[in-house]
Amino acid sequence: MLAGGDRESCAAVEEEINKVLSKFSNVNDHSQKSLESAISLVEKLQEDLKHQLLEAESGGTEQVLTDGQKSVILESLRKVKDLTSGISSQHKGVHGSVSKVGKVIDKNFVSDFTPVPKSFETAQEINTLNEVICNHFLRQGRLPVAEALIREGKLEFTEEMKQPFIEMHEIIQGLQERRLAPALSWAERNHEALEKQGSALEFNLHKMNFLLLLFSDRPTAQSRNDALNYSKVFQIFSEKFSKEIQQLMCCFIYQHKGIENSPYAHFVSNDSWQKLEDQFTKDACSLVGLPLESPLAISVNAGAQTLGPLLQITKVMSQKQLSLDWTPKEELPIAVELGHAARFHSVFACPILRRHANDNNPPMKLTCGHVISKDALNQLFHGPKLKCPYCPAEQTLTETMRLHI
Repeated sequence: MLAGGDRESCAAVEEEINKVLSKFSNVNDHSQKSLESAISLVEKLQEDLKHQLLEAESGGTEQVLTDGQKSVILESLRKVKDLTSGISSQHKGVHGSVSKVGKVIDKNFVSDFTPVPKSFETAQEINTLNEVICNHFLRQGRLPVAEALIREGKLEFTEEMKQPFIEMHEIIQGLQERRLAPALSWAERNHEALEKQGSALEFNLHKMNFLLLLFSDRPTAQSRNDALNYSKVFQIFSEKFSKEIQQLMCCFIYQHKGIENSPYAHFVSNDSWQKLEDQFTKDACSLVGLPLESPLAISVNAGAQTLGPLLQITKVMSQKQLSLDWTPKEELPIAVELGHAARFHSVFACPILRRHANDNNPPMKLTCGHVISKDALNQLFHGPKLKCPYCPAEQTLTETMRLHI
């Protein structure tokens, strides 16, 4: 939700953008009419000259322009020049309006980020940042860009480290192009690892490949036999996916009608292909120890959401002549909600001190089952025994237990 000042700033920028869009539309309409008029003048002049040429050829006279014709040509050229000059002038006016949008943005939004503490100042920090950026480009399949960064940043990236990214991108590209062979080959090589993590990826890949064989562009007896022979691969999955296999066998009934006219049309829908791609990405990242989302993208999104509140609190503190350096601390001075997508592990907030637990202030479990932070525990302990702040239970410090979340 935007604050009042933010809403006003957005409204001011939006108003300026609407002016630019309106001017673009007007210039486009005027330019179109001017060009049509110029083309019409040139075409008329061309027709007149062509007509004169034919008359001269039929009469056997010399092809010479009269003074009147020369005057018409010069007048036409002047009109065309005036029209193009008018278009050019309007185009310059649009450039001025576009540049004004930038000035309005600078006026209404903070562009000075100097109050925010700087990071990545040491050589080691910069090297770590370059490695994260390089990993991001490799995940995206931008190999030339990643190799340029490795070379210019003097990063230690071996071919062995790059290979998982390259293979993963090639397989994802294959799935997007409806080619299953690379993904099937990868799944078969990693069969045991996929089994251990309970993944259904290999079965789903074989399922999709079976459907592609059965419902080819021109269903024939041969494609039916190919699909029937291929179905033998489902034997190793029969215990876990018996119901799905039965549904696949029923697809033979609809071979000539087409799967789109069957109850199983969703098996090969675009959503099914997208789910297959997402499932492969998740399992492949898990096997090579990579997070599902790019750490760089996560950090940039979180930073973009956090930057505004940090600038706002810095502005308020400077107005009140307060100073607070939060760089050495593990928490920001304010809470910023990043949404469910940015939650990667459980956190414990002490109900007594209302602060998040960390390594220096871990959650402590009392004998009664209630949990408070270590700092709260030390503040509440004043004698041989500690009384739980939520129930009558008492215990000594040695009876409390640290929790690892």
